[in-house]
Amino acid sequence: MTSIELPFPSDTPAGFTFVGLPPQYQAHPLLNGDPYFTLPGPLLSQVVVSIGVQRFDAKLLEMDHALSDVCGDHSSHVGFWLRQPINFCLLRTDNDLTSDFFVQGLAEWGKTAAEAREILTRASQRLDWTNGVRKGYCGWLLTNRTFLDEHSQILQTWADQVEQSGIPNMGPVVRDADAVPGAERAECDTGQFIRDFEAFFIRWRLDGMPAPFVPQPMGTHLPVVDLRPVLGHMRHGGTTFYLPDTYPVPSRDTLREIVEEALREVSPPDHLAEWFEIVHSDNVAKNRIAHYVRIFEIQHYMRALHIRHASTLQRKKSLLTTVLGEYLHVSGDSIERDLRLIASRLGSDWYLPPA
Repeated sequence: MTSIELPFPSDTPAGFTFVGLPPQYQAHPLLNGDPYFTLPGPLLSQVVVSIGVQRFDAKLLEMDHALSDVCGDHSSHVGFWLRQPINFCLLRTDNDLTSDFFVQGLAEWGKTAAEAREILTRASQRLDWTNGVRKGYCGWLLTNRTFLDEHSQILQTWADQVEQSGIPNMGPVVRDADAVPGAERAECDTGQFIRDFEAFFIRWRLDGMPAPFVPQPMGTHLPVVDLRPVLGHMRHGGTTFYLPDTYPVPSRDTLREIVEEALREVSPPDHLAEWFEIVHSDNVAKNRIAHYVRIFEIQHYMRALHIRHASTLQRKKSLLTTVLGEYLHVSGDSIERDLRLIASRLGSDWYLPPA
């Protein structure tokens, strides 16, 4: 048995099945410490063929393939941490909501199949946009030394509590909880543990973080249907709009000005100034967001590969850039430039595990 799945319909989309850590690997030391990020099967196979299967540790490679299979297409599960699956939907996004699974769900609300598909097509388009920005922001965060230093610091400060109960959630779960799972075993101030992570999430505009190195940026709430998830952010990042249905919607340019003026501070916080410049409406070069989308994937895969196979991959960087370029549908030269950019921000050995 390689996974545990609940009995959803056969056409259930990615993200609606639940995977478990195969029992034969539950005691493996690599799955009882730092996050074990798996690679999508096609990418892992390309890397192995390019580098040469004989260079890899056979048992470790067998586990890599098995756990990659468990995580499927990586649109919802990207590995394991604390013996639990890492649920993260931004690595390989799949925003197609028009399957029969979702159409049938809207049918219960009285929608015809045609109406449901029209609604879901529009929702998919909106998700493409918002998830693209969120993923680009992940790429910027994970090549930002200030964020990575604070990320490491808070995980080190609360290492024992995180090991017992995981990283606390943002929003109403944090605000309303008197304790977190495992708190009865904790020898620390649970309230301070929660407050510290909440402050970290608010400072960096995150909904949470299911595991180290996979921050979950805030999504859009258009419209805001529940204030609780955004209450902690309202004073520090973003804003809430209310337009009565008796008002006409302003023209496109006027609406953009209204939103921009309300959303961006005159003096942005220093730690986010670079990103604010990227996303400001006056910046016509929005392709920088797409660039950071690719950088997010590149840095993720490079870290995952080297944490387990650093010695195997020595002096194979040019082969890796070629494989990553083919997988991400760009030239090897583009990958090489991206790696130079990451190195300029984080140092030349950023992807190697600590000595």
